[in-house]
Amino acid sequence: MSQIGSTLEFSGTSDRWSVLQRAWQLFARVFNGSVGFGDGKKRDNIDGNWVSVVTPVAINTDFTINHILNRVPVGYLTMQKSAACDVYTGSVAATKTQLTLRATVGGVALKLFILALLLSILFTPHSEAQSVAFHDTATFNSSGTVKVIPSALITVCPGSAAVVAPCAPATVALFKDSALTQSITNPFNADVNGNFNFWVLTGNYVVSITGAAVQGFAYPITPGGGVGALPGNLFRIQPVLGSPLVLADFTDPSTTGWGTGATISNILGSDTAFTFTVTSGTFPSIDPTLKLTFHDGPWLSVLSVTPSWVGGTGNSTDFSYTTDLASLTLTFLALPISTKSYNISVIVTGNSNVIAPPIPPINPVLLNPGAQQNILGFPLGVPQLDVFENNTPGNPASNRLRLYSKTDDKLYYRNSAGLESPIVTGTGTTGTVTSVAITAPGDLFNIAGSPVTTNGTFALTKALVSPGLVYAGPPSGGSAQPSFINLTTAYLPFTYNGNTSTLFTCTGAFVAGHVVTTDASGNCIDGGVALPSVLPFVQHARVSGGSICTTGTSSFNTCPVTINWSLAFTSATSYDGGCWGVGPVDAANTDKGRVNLQVVSKLAGSITVNVVGLGSSAVTWNEIDCIGVQ
Repeated sequence: MSQIGSTLEFSGTSDRWSVLQRAWQLFARVFNGSVGFGDGKKRDNIDGNWVSVVTPVAINTDFTINHILNRVPVGYLTMQKSAACDVYTGSVAATKTQLTLRATVGGVALKLFILALLLSILFTPHSEAQSVAFHDTATFNSSGTVKVIPSALITVCPGSAAVVAPCAPATVALFKDSALTQSITNPFNADVNGNFNFWVLTGNYVVSITGAAVQGFAYPITPGGGVGALPGNLFRIQPVLGSPLVLADFTDPSTTGWGTGATISNILGSDTAFTFTVTSGTFPSIDPTLKLTFHDGPWLSVLSVTPSWVGGTGNSTDFSYTTDLASLTLTFLALPISTKSYNISVIVTGNSNVIAPPIPPINPVLLNPGAQQNILGFPLGVPQLDVFENNTPGNPASNRLRLYSKTDDKLYYRNSAGLESPIVTGTGTTGTVTSVAITAPGDLFNIAGSPVTTNGTFALTKALVSPGLVYAGPPSGGSAQPSFINLTTAYLPFTYNGNTSTLFTCTGAFVAGHVVTTDASGNCIDGGVALPSVLPFVQHARVSGGSICTTGTSSFNTCPVTINWSLAFTSATSYDGGCWGVGPVDAANTDKGRVNLQVVSKLAGSITVNVVGLGSSAVTWNEIDCIGVQ
């Protein structure tokens, strides 16, 4: 197939011709090599959907696939298969949502493309997919304060269902992705912050929200637009999701390809989920962009961005996006119609730096007398306790406990093995206390505030003691309680031969300056020896730890070492000093490791010696000791 030209040849300058020229450029870009099935998960511009399925073990039997075309398919193509296998039409006619096939081999992985109208891009406008996202936050009014409902139970029902909570029947197919290939159970639980979202086919539905100890509620929705749609909004924005966006957060769309006079309005929501209206101006460009600078500051990480239409026929595949964590840029993959308003919703997931998840609360338990009550909302993610009242129930499922009361007005719990155990809240007999007193040794403490009959404080102070007494036990014999006594010679650690009033006496004449001593009777006498005018002052100094000085080489056989005294002597000449060294000994130094050292000089605060080697080999000195006597 040949390509077509990217421009039209015509004369004229009116707006009509300019719009026609841009429309032709868009058509030429699609036609010239841009017709395709897609990437195996999402379709491109051939009208159809990708489906992955594994053939059943039983060969040549019907199996059903969900094609989500919302119209009866005209055929199917086997694009990939993991083994040789023939696929053919089953016995049940195709519907708007399902296609029945058969296969000649079981267990074969197939990738099919289900066709709605082959190559419809050549003859009809771009056909939009029929799935749309819905996001909300489960909240309730608590005395005028909006609070989230952690792990709320979300039920989605057909639009014909009564708007009550919980709604019924929960038969609507829910999905995690826009391709509607990853299903979600219905009903399902919101996260611990009350947030929930799902993808669904366009249509009318009822959403109900229920939770423990919370009055449930329900409301109708029409994702994709239509009668009953939430006006200008794909989801109910709650103030708990962050700061509200303002117009200044968006870049002027007239500067990003939306045409002269383009505007943004109807802004609702925050950085995590928001809706807005962009109205194109005159002469818009192909693939214009919309840029939002996050109001609450840069995100720490962005996991996904889901832009979609509100109340229109578009889909998230009409957009691409880029983000630098500080801003979000959406690219509209088409040519906008001049002066048309486009309502767009966006859901951003990731880790915002200002919206920290709260600590998951534990829901209160509202017992339902005479019936089972599941306790929800625990961080464990699933109910772990079944609560019953006034009966003895059967055994719970594995890894669960069953809590119940009995006619004896006591609580019990039972595990999956049937073991029943009472829940004990206290032991012992009951009684009353009318007075509490304190006692203490009277010779040590004075007591105040005793007894305490209602409330009060005990006060202990030290007792007064008579002069001359000591607190001691008996001087001999066995152990006994101590008391305050007069100290006698019986408590002395030596034997005294004198009287009890005088320890010893000094008799005779004394010469001034002589030493005093005692005789055989314990009397003090003149020792006959004069005291020196100055008592000797002796101190020791040492240096150790590691090699102090290596000696013994032929070119270096002495090493001066200075040792400091801890206390300075009167002068350098007022004392005598000597030093010796300790260290390993080799063949040339055979003094068994201890050698007297030559004193080189003395100061009042230090002494210097020479460490001398006795041969050509080296000796490492590990310690030097010095003695000084004044």
